[in-house]
Amino acid sequence: MWLALLVAASENPSPAQLDPDHTVEYAQYFDDGWRWFYIPTNNSNAVTASLVTQRGEQNNFPKMGFVLLSSQSSETVPSFSNPDNYDPDGYEHDFPIGPRLQYNRDTTFPSTDWRALTVGYDTSASASDPESTQVPLENVLIGIRCYETDWTAPLAGCRYSLTAQLLPFTLQPGDRIVSPMGRIYRAENANGGTVASPATHIYRVDVGGYDTLGFDIERDGSNHSAETNAGLVGVALLQRNGWSKPAPLYDGLTNLSGSCSLTGTACGANLGELQDETAAMLDYEGRILRKGWLPPVGSAWEARSVAGKGALRPSLCKTGDAGCRARVDPSTLSDAKDAGNREAAIQDELRSFMWAETISPGQGFAAIHTGAPSALLQRLCVSAEEAGAYYLALTADMDESGDGRLSAGDGWLAAVRPPARFAAHPIAP
Repeated sequence: MWLALLVAASENPSPAQLDPDHTVEYAQYFDDGWRWFYIPTNNSNAVTASLVTQRGEQNNFPKMGFVLLSSQSSETVPSFSNPDNYDPDGYEHDFPIGPRLQYNRDTTFPSTDWRALTVGYDTSASASDPESTQVPLENVLIGIRCYETDWTAPLAGCRYSLTAQLLPFTLQPGDRIVSPMGRIYRAENANGGTVASPATHIYRVDVGGYDTLGFDIERDGSNHSAETNAGLVGVALLQRNGWSKPAPLYDGLTNLSGSCSLTGTACGANLGELQDETAAMLDYEGRILRKGWLPPVGSAWEARSVAGKGALRPSLCKTGDAGCRARVDPSTLSDAKDAGNREAAIQDELRSFMWAETISPGQGFAAIHTGAPSALLQRLCVSAEEAGAYYLALTADMDESGDGRLSAGDGWLAAVRPPARFAAHPIAP
């Protein structure tokens, strides 16, 4: 049953408090303006919110505005002189888009009935500073607006369900979290623009000597890709006293072959030099995957004291655990026709791949993919020397993850649980 509320717009309306994991359903119209909610975080939780919409005229999903932002007061709602004119694209918030602000503003009909936003994680933090990935939020405001002005009865306006969840920064033994997870996290870059990166949730677990730590990770969605109901696809990475932040492998590394007369992103124009450099890069990657390596001086990995088989490519985890650590097949890279240009293009692609570091040896990572509904990530009988703060980073694949939950219906009925979710179960010693 739908609860339809018509609320007249007013100056600085007071938001309604949302209870975690409690779903509210509304019919909302353009003339209603923004409807605001808030959820307290106690500065110890991130917040994720999922919005599920129903089809309207001509089977379209409605265009909507969806905002999550941190606020020091539950009563503070962003507005111009007329609060209905608030537009997240143009409003000067107190902070840029990133860990304290995420929003979605539809300008065309969405292709899916579901979307999710998360605030509270800063993935720009250094890999050696995991505490800075978790950002205190005080209260989180959630704003919803319907942008359909022409739809008429019986399908006028926007019909939706909204659910918000608290994601604890620190997990305790026995905790179970069921959460939606979107594909994309947006943040402001150095030029003031917006850059998209994979959505990431980060949790801390304090582990004592001789404890056993484990996570059972379950996913909803169809076990096949290339559809909106594919569910979450990505990887879970475990690290001690750090977090698994992806970075390019070859930053600061040039002329690995030692045969190039020129240095730079690629060797000079001599084809032989180019081929030698490509072979050296592929060999370097193979040695890392087989034996591990010490971070080269001047590379993005220099600050990470890793030497072991702890490196993988998150973008290849879509095929399973083995795919995470599969070697690059150069025949699948650039198809440039000119042989010389092709070698340079292959090197550019190799340099563009992002790698992540995880605990080694042992099962310090788990692929989340359409071939399996669940995965296990664990650390057995941690030694006294390995006790400390462990950080679990769950990262979505922006391209492969499903973006909707149509497997649960045909879009005419809103539902609570989208497929892109996971459950984590730390195992007590």
